[in-house]
Amino acid sequence: MREPELTTPRVTLNIFSGLRNPSWGMSPATFHEFGERLKRLPKANMSTKPYDAWSFYAGYTIEWANGRAHTLTVFNEQVVEESGDAGDDRVEQLDPGRQLEAWLFTTMPAELTRVLDDKSFTALSAERNENKTIAGIAGAAAGFGCGSAPPFPGASGVWRTRKRHNNCYNYANNEPSTGSLSAMPGGLTVTSFTPASLRSAIVSDGLVDLGVTLPPACPAPPNAHYIAVCLRKKYGVFHDFHCLRLDANGGWSHKDGNSLVKNTDNSGTVLTDLSTARWKLASSLVGFFLSVSGQRNIRA
Repeated sequence: MREPELTTPRVTLNIFSGLRNPSWGMSPATFHEFGERLKRLPKANMSTKPYDAWSFYAGYTIEWANGRAHTLTVFNEQVVEESGDAGDDRVEQLDPGRQLEAWLFTTMPAELTRVLDDKSFTALSAERNENKTIAGIAGAAAGFGCGSAPPFPGASGVWRTRKRHNNCYNYANNEPSTGSLSAMPGGLTVTSFTPASLRSAIVSDGLVDLGVTLPPACPAPPNAHYIAVCLRKKYGVFHDFHCLRLDANGGWSHKDGNSLVKNTDNSGTVLTDLSTARWKLASSLVGFFLSVSGQRNIRA
């Protein structure tokens, strides 16, 4: 459970899968206005299910503490409260017309607008997912069961919650974060990658580069599994990376940014052959890698 130690309320823009999402503090006046706007929103029906975002942009998360930790995500006309490890997230209120979400857009520091290519909120919220396969995979990437790989957790275990400090790289390597920051390949802090620089960073973490063809057999080391890493494009340029892993059941799974863990692609199809899966963003394979527990060094 997150410690309620936040002294300044924070807003996080949910826009990346591998990179750390931009975050900034709220002034007392801004946080007060947020609270007033929140009070005016209608309550949600108890049966309303949280919208699990599969888009380039997935709204804003606000965190604060007043005796206990609070985490709300505002996106797609919903205000969702994270329940941590205690249970399922809940839709607490509705945001008709996305008014609160649009207001949170205005609190973003000016220097962060470049992350959004200086788009308006209207243009950003109207973004549509693409529907493309991962470029650069040589041949098929059909999964196969390997007892050394981690099982697909579904809706149980440490991966059942959204937990922004566990990104796709944490999940692909089956290494949950022990702190408040997600893992970055090679401890990188830059926000611009090339296939070569990202591959080098991953290898520096102790993973083995297997090239662009999935091996036809299970890995030899015990407690080892295969992962796939790709670079994602938005507006025609690489802006993020995404990781997937081959589970013990022979299927692929992944954690996409602030979404829950899934074993399906963007169309909702179960991931069996990675080369035919359809994705929300144009992407290019960096490579397949061997991840061995005890040999890798996943760093925040």
